[in-house]
Amino acid sequence: MGQGFLEAPAETWFSQAKLLLEFIGVLWAIAIVDIGCLNHALLYMVIQKTRTFGGLFYYPFLSGLFHADWDHLVGNSLAVLLFGGIIVLRDPTQLWMVTIVTAILSGLGVWLIGRGRGCGASGITFGYLGFIITNAALEKDLPSAAILVWLAFTFLFGSRIFDHNQNWGKTANPVSYAFWNAGRSLWGVVPGPDDRISWEAHLMGILSGAFAAQYKTVLTPWVNQFIRWVQGS
Repeated sequence: MGQGFLEAPAETWFSQAKLLLEFIGVLWAIAIVDIGCLNHALLYMVIQKTRTFGGLFYYPFLSGLFHADWDHLVGNSLAVLLFGGIIVLRDPTQLWMVTIVTAILSGLGVWLIGRGRGCGASGITFGYLGFIITNAALEKDLPSAAILVWLAFTFLFGSRIFDHNQNWGKTANPVSYAFWNAGRSLWGVVPGPDDRISWEAHLMGILSGAFAAQYKTVLTPWVNQFIRWVQGS
């Protein structure tokens, strides 16, 4: 089922890559309205719904769209581009499935155990990361193994590349920084010193991504059929 790394037809690859960029564009458009015009009114509406009946709609379907500030948005945009891009290169037919499954499951998880901080695309980006790691562990091919090694290397040594080379660390562009610190994102699944960060969204996201990878052969046809139904209605 699906294709291997860079084996998908060009039209499929470009359509899914375009979808990824459109998703990032939607996040920025919402941020311009919510942060720039409404002073976080939409964000506050969502985060107050933890463990309420209304939150069963807000968290799975809306919480991933709102961000606390511009830095939060930039970080998640880079993560969507990086990890989502890997999924598109690996098998673009699975992007819809991973995005929808991780958004819903991570949102439900944060609704259940969150502290009213589970907004932003972090659940989806960590879902992408969990999917990539689990899929690489399950697949027995060289590209998947290379991805796993890269994530392990950046987890162990990513920060040192910047910390021990201050000149490069200060001048590096955000894409380079995101690339060399991809694996370090895993630290986000445990509570940290910054109480504003929702480690719950990160943890639930990575678990949701692992679930999506484990059951991708079942989930992908269901999600694709649902998308075709929505597009046809």
